[in-house]
Amino acid sequence: MKNKAFSKLSIPEKEAKISSVLDSKTNGLLYAAELQRIAEALPLRQQYTVKLYRSNADYWHVLSLDRSIRIRPVLTPSSPGGASAVVTWSVKDPVGTRQLHIFIPPSRGKKGTRIYEQKRMEAAHGL
Repeated sequence: MKNKAFSKLSIPEKEAKISSVLDSKTNGLLYAAELQRIAEALPLRQQYTVKLYRSNADYWHVLSLDRSIRIRPVLTPSSPGGASAVVTWSVKDPVGTRQLHIFIPPSRGKKGTRIYEQKRMEAAHGL
């Protein structure tokens, strides 16, 4: 999202755009409050590569591999089994591309769960 049109948007418009992109990338599996917290926590003058994890083990394995990366939490789980997100960047290249790692519990995408049914109803009613 590093372009002239995005840079001319107001802060709330930028956050709304980021929330929209993240909602799309996560297949609508994050709650609106979670999307908002991530959008508000991200510095808006930087680009990010978004990486999505559905396995808690994979999420933490990737974050623990390289000791030269720095990690900043942007979303902490509000309950056990909640989503979480961190931003990482390399100490060797502090101005380089940052990565946004998002963990979404596998239970959120299963039929019969509250978020699955909520998203299904929103889509059916055009919300």
